[in-house]
Amino acid sequence: AAFGAGFNAGINPNYGSAVYVVDLENEGKVLNRIDLTDNSGGLANSLPSQLTAVTADTTSVADYSGAMLYGADLESKVWKINLTNDGSLYSATNLFDGQGDDNNGRSNFFAVTPSIGTDGKLWLYFGTGDQQKLQHMSGTIQNRIFGLKDNNFPKYKSVSTALIGKMKNTSGKGSICPTDADIGWYINLAANEKVTGKIAIHNESLFVSRYTPNKTNICNPGTNLLSEHGYGCGKAEKETKLGTGILTGAVVYKGQIYIGISGVPSSSSGTPAAGFTQHGNIIIGKPSKSSSTGGSVTQESWRELF
Repeated sequence: AAFGAGFNAGINPNYGSAVYVVDLENEGKVLNRIDLTDNSGGLANSLPSQLTAVTADTTSVADYSGAMLYGADLESKVWKINLTNDGSLYSATNLFDGQGDDNNGRSNFFAVTPSIGTDGKLWLYFGTGDQQKLQHMSGTIQNRIFGLKDNNFPKYKSVSTALIGKMKNTSGKGSICPTDADIGWYINLAANEKVTGKIAIHNESLFVSRYTPNKTNICNPGTNLLSEHGYGCGKAEKETKLGTGILTGAVVYKGQIYIGISGVPSSSSGTPAAGFTQHGNIIIGKPSKSSSTGGSVTQESWRELF
């Protein structure tokens, strides 16, 4: 088993910024500890999110035994760790640095969502937002949604860490999709807005839960929305306002979207948007029928074992 070293509240550099690989059949013996770098910027790095394992059981593109691990740490740095029979075992490389710090609030708390394209490229999706400071507002906060491509998958290769300049900004309506020279795309969220759950994928669309704090009274719940994006390019397809309160990550099952909501009584979150119904603290709706967005990513099937 492999897992992150956990959350350190962003303030304690003595633990958290590592990945542990343990042998569950030998009383949890630690086989290896992989330390992750800690950027400057006042935020003590850690890895609170679950790691994503890509294996031959989850995609036919994986031509190895074992697993390739992917994870985004608190500072929004994306890591690739080799637990396969090809190359050096336990090797780790930092694919991308989202440059999260205390100033921009660009922290990551959720697992990356993977997808394989027909071109064999692996894409990883995640969004940022400090879950410990959802009500915090500042002119310096700038959260983002990222779509990152691993050009070397299914092989492991140590690479130079890419920065935002290697990605295409697809925030605007007239923005251009990423080219082969780009490693992916990103979207800037609105002022003080934060992603509040793991990104879901269905029918070539990403589903992103977002939250904006109450500007007039931070003691009152803010507003939320569920945005849908083409996952090849990231362009917004639809934004649905679902009232007040904090949304969980969406789950799409048998053609229905399921989203949890917290922070408000179930009777006080507001009337759900057209096409959505609320049952207690669960909101249910239907995803939009979306066609190809111009990107070359087509999802295969995935299975996660817990």
